[in-house]
Amino acid sequence: MKEVYMNNYTEELKRILKSSELIAESLNSSNINSIHFIMSMLSNYNSLSKILEKYKIKLEEIKSYLPKEQSNKYLFYSKELLSSIESVILSLENIDDEITLNLLFNEILSNKDTLCYKALIKTNIDIESLKKSILTTNTISSNSILKTIGRNLNKLALNNEFDPVIGREKEITRVIEVLKRKNKNNPLLLGEAGVGKTSVVEELARRITKNQVPNFLKGKTIYEVNLSSVIAGTKYRGEFEEKLTKLINEFEKNDNLILFIDEIHTLVGAGGAEGAIDASNILKPALARGKLSLIGATTLKEYTNSIEKDKALDRRFEPLLINETNYEETLYILKKIKPNYEKYHNVKIPNNIIELTAKLSNKYIKNKHNPDKSIDILDEISAVTSLMEKKTTNYKIKNKISVLTEKKNKCILENNLTKALTLKKEITTLENKLKENTNKNKKNIVTKTILKEVLETKTNSNIFELSNPDYFIDLNKYLKQNIFDQDHIIDNITNKLISFTKSTSNLPLTISLNGPVKTGKTYLVNTLSNYLKTHLITLNMKDYITSTSITKLIGSSAGYVGYNEKNTPFESLKHHPVSIILLEDYNYTHPTIKALFNTITSTGKLTLNNNETINFENTIIIKTTKESNKSKIGFIEKQTNKNILSFNPLSKNTIKKIITKQNKNLTNEQIEKIIEKSNYLEENAKNINNLINENLVNFNEVTQNL
Repeated sequence: MKEVYMNNYTEELKRILKSSELIAESLNSSNINSIHFIMSMLSNYNSLSKILEKYKIKLEEIKSYLPKEQSNKYLFYSKELLSSIESVILSLENIDDEITLNLLFNEILSNKDTLCYKALIKTNIDIESLKKSILTTNTISSNSILKTIGRNLNKLALNNEFDPVIGREKEITRVIEVLKRKNKNNPLLLGEAGVGKTSVVEELARRITKNQVPNFLKGKTIYEVNLSSVIAGTKYRGEFEEKLTKLINEFEKNDNLILFIDEIHTLVGAGGAEGAIDASNILKPALARGKLSLIGATTLKEYTNSIEKDKALDRRFEPLLINETNYEETLYILKKIKPNYEKYHNVKIPNNIIELTAKLSNKYIKNKHNPDKSIDILDEISAVTSLMEKKTTNYKIKNKISVLTEKKNKCILENNLTKALTLKKEITTLENKLKENTNKNKKNIVTKTILKEVLETKTNSNIFELSNPDYFIDLNKYLKQNIFDQDHIIDNITNKLISFTKSTSNLPLTISLNGPVKTGKTYLVNTLSNYLKTHLITLNMKDYITSTSITKLIGSSAGYVGYNEKNTPFESLKHHPVSIILLEDYNYTHPTIKALFNTITSTGKLTLNNNETINFENTIIIKTTKESNKSKIGFIEKQTNKNILSFNPLSKNTIKKIITKQNKNLTNEQIEKIIEKSNYLEENAKNINNLINENLVNFNEVTQNL
């Protein structure tokens, strides 16, 4: 096959010519001619697709004019097609100028000897009108600003660089509908990070390349422009404005281009140095003229804070809300994209792993959004599995080959050729075995253990253990070994935890502990946190006795020092979703703060002063109090007594168990002496540690004197 490609052919033209070769080969043609070329244009997405459709040029009709020739062993380009290519090359003003699809097709139509020209004449196509339409269709020149700062989404879609977009049919249809409008035809995609705003645009680009869009979108190209790329390199005043104006002009003069700006809120204020206008004010006139087709994407918060405030800019857009996918939708998406990740990582992902990934990421990862967070987990567990070669037979074989090779080289240096030959045979045998194993292409399987490791690393919690009933049986035993004679409380807490982990509710688990001072309330919480390996947030409610102290929990109000600073005690819940929150001495809490915690326990969420929402779905909130009036203990004043767990005062026997646990070397006489001094009837275990240490010091002094 004769090679006709040159360095200055555009990617689009190369693709069409390559497709022409494949069409000619599939039809057993003797050569590649201009009819194969136009058939390729009709079969594949290109910048002239819309024009060919406008003139109602049909593939089957054109195909019927192919000459009936004997096929050759080797395919060559026909003289008439080569002549057109050579004519285009000779017509270039500069040798470095690009040869575009428009130029070559126009040349083919200008040559009355080409098979394509003759076929179109027979189908009653107005050739001159067609040529005029082709020449007036703008293409991206080699020195275009889009070549340096733009990202051609259509080209990336053609190269299959995007994951398929599942379950966003309604959103994609809405984008197309808005683009079709006469006025306000600029869609603005709004949604939280990770819900798939950019993916909707990427899917639109993919459909354009497949001609699966309405006629007005056929032949269009979507370019993504990052505003930071426009700002980059602009050192002096006016350079940014000039660069952005040049970019806007590029889109205005070419109606086949659609501009996509992700994080479009960055327009407001961008490049706005003192005495200069910002990017949004440069863009407004172009949007007002209606010659610029623009798709934007940003979050709801950024839209409210920037674009919505600028009414002149806001009214040029049509906001479209992209919602987060629910569990069922996320699971469907993961199942559809699973083959892509299996192929890329060369692994096998069982369906039960897919279901667990969707379920657990939805439950425990609260600072991100679906489907992005679940896809991230799927990608990571696949990557971890693909890197597990060291655990396979191949890794052991490679190690053995390396050791034997070292020994063989040593034998050669020592002139022990017989031994070296034996080692060489062993190495050859192992290499053949390794090659055989590689040819089998056995895929590693993603396991629950790998998913466990990845999720627990991301959430800083042992979430898999919390779903194991046996884990709580061991917890019950562990607590009873460390907290004495409070079995009724330990049993109650264990049962609550089991119910909590099985619950589908999005509310936190709340526990109220009441009892005299130093009976083990705080110690129980610390012991529980250590066993569960969960993050512990401790709040001393004596610090929240005034209404103004609420700012410590929800942040300062707008306009005050500290606003937007992320220094509230609940910020850590974003990275430790499974946490225990201990509220000590809750009876001192101001009613305003109590109302705040009532909101948390009844909704599972807390909105901070900066409008950020903290999720408490997987938290355990434990309140301790010395309040004797049980009606004032619970989060809600009308809480019944059965929800309050009361600690027993410590008996002499309990005190003895505590002392023995802390120091097993003490004699009975020493223990009795400590108990006598402890005043446990009034102060429980308050003085135990000090008395044990004091007794040991006295004992050491006596020993030294002896």
